[in-house]
Amino acid sequence: MVKLTPTQEVEELHGHLRGTPRETFLFGLLGVAKEMEHLEAFRLKPEPGPEGTTWTPTQEIEARLGHLRGTPREKVLTNGLEIATGMELRAASEKPAEREGHHWTAVEEVTSNYGHMVGTPDEPFYLKLQGSAMLADCLANPVEGGFLTLADDWKQEALGAGQDGQLSLKADHAGLACLLIVKECGSSLGSASKQAIAANMKIRTGLHALICCDSLVWRLCECGLQPSPSKSQAVQSLISLMEHHNSSLRRWAMEMGWVVRDWLPPRKAIKPLLKNLADTLGAVDEAAGLAASLFDSEDRFFMAAAAFNPPSEFKDQYDKRIAHLRKYGMVWHKMHFLNRELKRRELILERRPS
Repeated sequence: MVKLTPTQEVEELHGHLRGTPRETFLFGLLGVAKEMEHLEAFRLKPEPGPEGTTWTPTQEIEARLGHLRGTPREKVLTNGLEIATGMELRAASEKPAEREGHHWTAVEEVTSNYGHMVGTPDEPFYLKLQGSAMLADCLANPVEGGFLTLADDWKQEALGAGQDGQLSLKADHAGLACLLIVKECGSSLGSASKQAIAANMKIRTGLHALICCDSLVWRLCECGLQPSPSKSQAVQSLISLMEHHNSSLRRWAMEMGWVVRDWLPPRKAIKPLLKNLADTLGAVDEAAGLAASLFDSEDRFFMAAAAFNPPSEFKDQYDKRIAHLRKYGMVWHKMHFLNRELKRRELILERRPS
């Protein structure tokens, strides 16, 4: 039997990826294979490790070249470790039995095999591998690619605004577009998206209501990847925010609420929304549109509205507003949300990797 070279082996096993969205993965493997052949030429081969164990390529490089760390020739060690970890990554990908029933992403593969490098001098290499893995996952999964691009858009805007600055409209649209992706395609998102969500949650932290609102969109993204988002603390916080004394914060809560309206328990969410109809001047139309969207028909919405007891001093105003809604219908009050949702869907298509 003729022994294939690493390059020939990669071509045989993964050559079918040429011309597909994962072609870059093939090219990456070919690059590693050529480096392996380069190592072979220098006779740098695995040898038995201590007590009869077999050393991994990384351990072998450390044993043979570790003395170069901190010297002018450290680059030789770094390059060797990069090649060795590439060899291990390729070897790990050829063990399907170890991940039966679960399709691992490239990011999960890197984290599983090289996460031990975090906090060590080799962490920069681990981060480099993670970046390459994220790119591979994005090309293989356009949904996640779009999510990561939009999450980074939000991140850059937030970092530019500073800890206490107000976020731009671009950031708001990017955050809500990410939430829309989670809501509709959450099952297509992997560990790279979860890491982006966790990272963005940490950017805007503080007790000020405005800062809490900015991070809430990412808390909602996080809970959206869980089995029962409607029971999450993030959704409860969103409902509470809908009756905040600041009309700008109420509007923002309703913008988020529209995206995740299927997660809102109608009995809990209807009360602050109807209260807006009774005793506020700001966000009245938005409250009406979102409240109506919680029910499968306008009749059911008006039944809930009739059962609500507004503050006595605002009862006349509430009754007049409900009568106005009955006369002219609810479509107009949903148009604001529908128009913005359309723009976010266009943004998702625009930012999705081609």
